[in-house]
Amino acid sequence: MNTFVNKKEKFNLDLRFLVKLFGFLIPFIATVMLYINGLLDLKNIKELGPDTVGGWNTTPETWNAYSRDLGDFSFNFFSYFTIITNMFVMFWFLISMIGWKNEGLCNHNKKCYAISCRILGFNSTTFVTTYITITMIIYMLMLLPLEPPVGAINWAGSMMHHLVTPIIMIIYYVCFYIKPKFLASKNIEVKSTKEFFKKDIFLVIIFPILWGVIMMVRGEFRHYSQKPFQYQYFFMYIRRSGADMPANLPGWAWFIIAFSAVVAIIVAGTAVYITLTNKGLKKYNKNPIITKQAKG
Repeated sequence: MNTFVNKKEKFNLDLRFLVKLFGFLIPFIATVMLYINGLLDLKNIKELGPDTVGGWNTTPETWNAYSRDLGDFSFNFFSYFTIITNMFVMFWFLISMIGWKNEGLCNHNKKCYAISCRILGFNSTTFVTTYITITMIIYMLMLLPLEPPVGAINWAGSMMHHLVTPIIMIIYYVCFYIKPKFLASKNIEVKSTKEFFKKDIFLVIIFPILWGVIMMVRGEFRHYSQKPFQYQYFFMYIRRSGADMPANLPGWAWFIIAFSAVVAIIVAGTAVYITLTNKGLKKYNKNPIITKQAKG
């Protein structure tokens, strides 16, 4: 019996590592592939001219300058929400492979000073999973139908970034990380959904808001300088009229739609993930380790 249990535990550990390995490699390969492909395409940008995607409110001079500016291209590439969230996932899986013993040790009621503990803690892991969920849903429902990628490499990279990576992260989170037996073995304390929204919801929205503010301010500077690729996504072009936008909706309307969708995904995503965790613990243990509001 012990031999069977040991083999089963070893299989689970091996399977966890395999999922982590793919969770690291997929976004890494996609990011490198798209970045190199983008660098190679820079030489073609000058020939296309500013009358193309990213060329709104630009001049031939600023367009030609962008085609020679590797620094500007690199900063623009790595400032996409998609790239940043994929790097979050890639970094999380890398740390979890190296410091797997610290996975899940840090939570809101336990002090943990190791960096790996904090990165692999319940809140941090839930936030990363929520962010990559935003990336997947916004792309599939809003960006892909209106701005499909062009070329085989861009298609492959986009699917790896927006579909494969999010699915791997969500599968690991649901099937391994918040598995009741794992949580109980780590003595993880999970706040109730009500308490989380009362005390910690601001933590999960800090990054999207901060990113949005920085990108909008950056876009305004680029707008006044008439530089290309002023904003990362079409729904951020708040100055564009309906004639230049999908469905003839003005830019500011698309911005409100996208912002509302992101907020809804954050609220719904965190609520679903935390609720799943608490329900699993209730089923696993008659006295589940859930911090009640009365104890808070």
